[in-house]
Amino acid sequence: MRYGHRYPFTSDAKRRYRFYDSIELVKLIEENEFYELIIKRAKERIIGTLRGEITDPEDPSYPDPEFFRKALGREFDGVEEYSEDFLDKKSKRALSYRDAEILSFALVKLILSCLRDNYLIRRFALREAEYSKKKLEEEREEILVKVAEELGVEIERTNGKYLLHFTSFVKYATKIRGTQEDFTWRLVNRDLNRGFLTLTKSELIRLLQEAIREKIESELPLNVGKDVCNHINFIIDEMRDEIEEFREKIFEDVGEFEESALPPCIENLFRMALEGKNLPHASRFALTSFLLSIGMNVDEIVSIYRNSPDFDEEKTRYQVRHINGATGTKYTPPSCETMKVYGDCLRSKVCGSAKHPLQVYRKLKRSKVFERDRSS
Repeated sequence: MRYGHRYPFTSDAKRRYRFYDSIELVKLIEENEFYELIIKRAKERIIGTLRGEITDPEDPSYPDPEFFRKALGREFDGVEEYSEDFLDKKSKRALSYRDAEILSFALVKLILSCLRDNYLIRRFALREAEYSKKKLEEEREEILVKVAEELGVEIERTNGKYLLHFTSFVKYATKIRGTQEDFTWRLVNRDLNRGFLTLTKSELIRLLQEAIREKIESELPLNVGKDVCNHINFIIDEMRDEIEEFREKIFEDVGEFEESALPPCIENLFRMALEGKNLPHASRFALTSFLLSIGMNVDEIVSIYRNSPDFDEEKTRYQVRHINGATGTKYTPPSCETMKVYGDCLRSKVCGSAKHPLQVYRKLKRSKVFERDRSS
């Protein structure tokens, strides 16, 4: 039973390259008969991360469908069991198309690890989780249960539904708060029987989506050396314009701070901080990174947290400076989807179709300026 090409974050996928370190993995990709396809799919995964949806080669609408249908229809000819000569790198036995799917996922992880862009990493985890959700919706039960086990979500099948212990439910369901599904995912609204509750197939898949997102995000960035990045730098260079164009749309200059233009989610966190309420770590990160992105300085942000019950100026200043790039990486504020995951999204009409709080802030700020100019 092989399913790694559909779910490349699983052990079934990782068994294809578990004997290789990062540089050997790059060389394995370079020597693969599907090398060009691996590069193509890696780029598609990155583009899908930026634009909102990862394309699926198994979908009939996918470009060049005949090749992929033929490749997917082939009898599996990959490495079923690793032989000694293969492990000794004496064999040049070709891997299958399915392995090309797996290796393209591994290649993107290497690329993101070289870029060390936390915003792209979070977005990649979200998009891959959404991509996997679509696959799981059409999956047979045997694979569904196997993927759940891989993610540490232990389930039992009963009367057409699934039994799940409440601790596993709470672990992932709390991250779906702040969405239209909110009511469904509150434990108080579920029937419990000896610590277990029942889920429909669609509910289980939605829960697994969150588990997948968390798994992928937690494994990045990888600890890669300069030699690895040098090998794949040509791909990064080819994608750089696309990435920069995307980032410019999200993080363009927003001018001076204007509190009245804060998006609902950030305004709520801002008020809570000023009122001395203790914000969770994810909420503090969202608020701090957002305020830094719109031009507030470290001292101003530290002062916002002064009323917090656990306020420690030295620690707070260190954390704010760290987010601002004092240790080398300047962190970007989370997207609307990530805000939903952590329960901080308060979407309203003013948000429109925005995908990032900064887009809402810019829109509101422009409207405030227009109103002032018109009234002057």
